[in-house]
Amino acid sequence: MQSKKVVSTLSYKPILVNVNHFFLSLLGLPAVIALANSTTDVTADAIEIPEACRRLEEAGAAVVGLNCFRGPASILPVMRQIRSVCKGPICCLPVVYHTTENQKTMMTLKSPQTGEMAFPFDLPAHHCSRTEIADFTKEAMEIGIQYLGLCCGNSAHYTRVMAEVMGRKPPSSKYSLDMSRHLWYGTDDRLHHHNTSSKGLLG
Repeated sequence: MQSKKVVSTLSYKPILVNVNHFFLSLLGLPAVIALANSTTDVTADAIEIPEACRRLEEAGAAVVGLNCFRGPASILPVMRQIRSVCKGPICCLPVVYHTTENQKTMMTLKSPQTGEMAFPFDLPAHHCSRTEIADFTKEAMEIGIQYLGLCCGNSAHYTRVMAEVMGRKPPSSKYSLDMSRHLWYGTDDRLHHHNTSSKGLLG
């Protein structure tokens, strides 16, 4: 398997130079270039993100896309634009937090209780659910994103969910949820009727 050089950056111009003169010319390695999209849809060099990705691809990057800063809800709209202008493989590795149109990055999230900035200490209150990560993976595949992953806030169970949605079965799938054997909500014949019949008391 050929190695790849993965780079994440805020700026477009310096990395364009690297693609042309370092990764390809000197190392001979395919470059995966992921831009970190902030609250605006332009790079630190004032280039629109989709256009920056298009130029990087044109310059020889094997894969282009977005990584970090934004969660699934605020990263996918930009990924759709990138898909529309890039011909080759694209990548998307969001943070695992509930970013929104008004709070597009994990750094702008605020505590719903205090209104204070949640980053970095109180970000756990903004974690996505596993269902949301599964939905993100499905939508990303529908868009045509070939290189998927998760960034800040990721845990093994999120990665497992993503892999399973993609049709894979990692060793950790043996720990995947099986509600058929749940104490109250299960359907397994071996469960005690006393427990399964009392689930209505749980609300």
